[in-house]
Amino acid sequence: MRCPDPVQLEALVDGELPADRAAGVTRHLEECPACATQVRRIRQLVALLRQRSVPVLDELEVAQLVESVRRKAEVKRRLTFAAWRRSLVAASLVLALGTGALTWYRLNSPGRRPVAPDAFALALLHEHRRYEVALGAAADLGFNVQVAVLGQ
Repeated sequence: MRCPDPVQLEALVDGELPADRAAGVTRHLEECPACATQVRRIRQLVALLRQRSVPVLDELEVAQLVESVRRKAEVKRRLTFAAWRRSLVAASLVLALGTGALTWYRLNSPGRRPVAPDAFALALLHEHRRYEVALGAAADLGFNVQVAVLGQ
C-alpha cells in the first residue's frame, strides 16, 4: 500500500475516517515508520493545543481593547489629515509663486512697452478734472447730482 496523504493521517488522529479506511491506514502505520512518526507528531501537536487554554476576555478587557483600537484609528486619521493639509499648503504656495512669476514675466517681458507711472497719473487726473467740471456745471443748473463709483 502506498503512503496516505497528510490529510488522511490527520483525519485518523481526529477520528474522522470511516472504519474500513481507518483500519487500512492503521495496518499501514505498523509497516511504515515514516507515517507512524508523522501520526505521532500530529498527536503530540493535538495534545499540546488541548493543553493550552484559550483566554476568555471579560467585558472590561473587551472595552479596553475596543478603546485602544479606536484611539489608534483616530491617531491614524489625524496623521492622514495633517498630511493632506501640508500637501494643500504646499500646493497653494506653488500656485501663488507660479502666478507671481508669470505676472512678473508678463509685466517685464522684452516685447512689452511699460507704461510710465507719470503718464498714467496725468491721464487719471485729466479724466477726474473733466468729471469735476461736468458735475459742477450740472450743480450750478440746479440738478441734484449723485456720483456712483463704478468698478469698485
